[in-house]
Amino acid sequence: MAWAKYFNEEIVIWRDKLPSKWKSKTLNIASGFYKLSDEKHESEGVFKVVMPEYDEENQELGNIFFDEENNYFTYPVDDIVFDFDELYDAFISAFESVMDMFNALILRCERIQGTENADLNAATAATLQMQSTVMTNVQAIKALNETDPDTALAEMKAFRVRDEDVAYYKAMFEPFKYFKI
Repeated sequence: MAWAKYFNEEIVIWRDKLPSKWKSKTLNIASGFYKLSDEKHESEGVFKVVMPEYDEENQELGNIFFDEENNYFTYPVDDIVFDFDELYDAFISAFESVMDMFNALILRCERIQGTENADLNAATAATLQMQSTVMTNVQAIKALNETDPDTALAEMKAFRVRDEDVAYYKAMFEPFKYFKI
């Protein structure tokens, strides 16, 4: 639970617990302000903060405000305006980081195991095939943006590098990361 109050035209928010001490023109409490009733808090201008429900993928919270009709602080919910090129660039940047990590992992394993290890070469080939497939799919979505921007935007928003996929491909290299004695 959170509470908020206007102080000098700014909103102060207490996230977990109200203060114990409180001093105002009408109240001076050395200990236990947080234990007082909601009515007493409200008489001091301290109101609960109510978090609205929203879809974090497609909406965001605006600036906190006091809802006079409902007598609490809350946030407006705004729809996020997505830009295809921004989503595309962000995905490419994130995917390049993942592939940089894989390229470093492949080089490390090749230095340790050599380049003639059939199992290591199979893991490398599978990883490079995954990279090629992902880039082919992303390029197809980019091409779709020319003819059907709404569908392309929805597909680009949904396209992700999943942690479980990264973990799967990383696990293929686990046997090759260390020197064999």
